[in-house]
Amino acid sequence: RYVRTRYIQEMAQRGCHGYASCYLNAAQGEAELAQTCQAARETFSIIRDALDANSVLQTLECPVQQDAFRRLVR
Repeated sequence: RYVRTRYIQEMAQRGCHGYASCYLNAAQGEAELAQTCQAARETFSIIRDALDANSVLQTLECPVQQDAFRRLVR
């Protein structure tokens, strides 16, 4: 969950909003695809560094993402 949350956080900071799965659609042009690919490269590098430093949780700037269905049954 921490890595997924960090992915969402970093992608959002780069203008790509969504969940941990990457859904592209026909409405995205070359510029949007390039932005998404660049954001993903930067984000995966940041996550790799955070995993190596064991600091993923400490570097979150937002609440940890909750499983949508789990929050409904608690």
